Amino acid sequence: MRRIAAIRRASSSESGYPVESMDRESPPESFLRKRGNRTLLRQPAVQGVSTIPQRNAIDRDLAGKAAHAPPALRAPRCSPGFIHGLLALSLLGCEAAVLAEADGRHLTVDVAAELAGRHSVLPVDSQVMGAVVELWADYTLLATRLEADTMLAALDVAPVAEVMLGGLMLERLWDAAISVDTVVADEELAERFAAETPGARATASQILLLFGPEAAEEERDSVRSVAERLRAELAGGADFAALARRSSDDLGSGARGGSLGTFERGDMLPEVDSAIFALAPGELSHPVESEIGYYILRLDRIELPRFSEVADQLRLRIRAERVARAEEEYIAEVAGARGFRMATGIVGAARALAASPDRRLPAGAAERDLATWEGGAYRVGDLQAGLSGAPPELLAGLATASDEEWEETLRRQAETEMLVAEARSRGLAPSAEETDSIEAATRAAIRDLARAVGLLEGGAAGEAREEGAEGDGADGSTSGADTPMVLHSAPPSVEEAVAEAIAALLSGERSLVPLGRAAELLRSQGSWQIHEGRIEEAVSLAREIARGS
Repeated sequence: MRRIAAIRRASSSESGYPVESMDRESPPESFLRKRGNRTLLRQPAVQGVSTIPQRNAIDRDLAGKAAHAPPALRAPRCSPGFIHGLLALSLLGCEAAVLAEADGRHLTVDVAAELAGRHSVLPVDSQVMGAVVELWADYTLLATRLEADTMLAALDVAPVAEVMLGGLMLERLWDAAISVDTVVADEELAERFAAETPGARATASQILLLFGPEAAEEERDSVRSVAERLRAELAGGADFAALARRSSDDLGSGARGGSLGTFERGDMLPEVDSAIFALAPGELSHPVESEIGYYILRLDRIELPRFSEVADQLRLRIRAERVARAEEEYIAEVAGARGFRMATGIVGAARALAASPDRRLPAGAAERDLATWEGGAYRVGDLQAGLSGAPPELLAGLATASDEEWEETLRRQAETEMLVAEARSRGLAPSAEETDSIEAATRAAIRDLARAVGLLEGGAAGEAREEGAEGDGADGSTSGADTPMVLHSAPPSVEEAVAEAIAALLSGERSLVPLGRAAELLRSQGSWQIHEGRIEEAVSLAREIARGS
């Protein structure tokens, strides 16, 4: 489902639908459940990774251009006539090539091409067409379920509810097992402020000399010698900005004379941060080593907050640190008592799974242990369940994570599963009534998503139909005093609702509302197939339609 990110980035950032409980494309840090320092699937601290191949990267301001373009320049609105034409294509084209199937319904190459060719504000390529097809499958699975039962009573939501129930058990376990003194004395607060100056803002400059993470000792020594020579030149009066432009391997700051701008404590790499905030204004650092190279740093200015401005925030941080320490101590205690052990040589298999989380595993592979403890295990199948349908940002981060970050991610995930087992053993499992309540809330969240998408009356597509009914008569004229207003209309068919929702999204009229984990449920319990080999055919036809419209 990563191709859908292309459509999502090109749509407006504000959908107007605050539906978050089922959104697997929300910020990855909390896309399942977070309590204290524990998450049921954590993202390594990897940032700045593009989630879309460069050839299909879509600048965010394209969405703004589409949304604010004059009406004549926008893609045409999805009219009832257009939808009826699509239905006619699908009905008449019995022999047409089928691009996707979902619960007995079919998306043909012709219909997909009409949707994308007439409505997409983006150039239609295989990425955009692939996203359209995936959205069609997910929307059709959901609309078909709703057509049969708007309460979704037959949809098994246990896989999602299980995550929420696990979070509830963790919360109860912390409350029952961990006791933390949250009173922070004024003396401790003053000492921490003096030592750390939280809220301090530095303006600094750098010269960075790279050697790379795999550099041999000789290369590192050579780079350090160059850094010491440059530092000596600066100490002798050389111009910092000129030397940075000529010598720094960081082209961005180098072009600015080495300027890093202004930043808060903690924003930089730990070794750089510590060195900068230990300097006096105007002072030069000696070469500072990091995993990528040597830095020569200069503190240009520092802004120090008053104690009263940061005391409350610092007090909260100290409390949070105490809770985190208590949690880690308790986890170590449980791990020791249960004989917790991580398997060896598991990072490679985990990487391969994250690269293709929806692939079918070989026989027995899902049962491979990643970690074990008395009475339980965390297995490859459990990892796959957590990664399946994960946000593109998370998968992109995992793709570039180091082995150490992977090991930490797997360890924390396995520990979390062990803690859930510990909570069950202590009688902290939710009651049947609580389970029923969470499952009902999950179904309600899916219905909210359906309204946001426009697949249930009251959503965006329904509003668009009402607006069109009020504004357009049968002959295309504007309704007025002598024209009866259409107050009610028959609910759209599954095909109509899905086509309207996708057309509105492609044309920029509405932002993408991700189905997230709801899509996983629907796909796992429905019948669907995408014929990847026909996507290029649909792309070619869509481009012809776009040129002719």
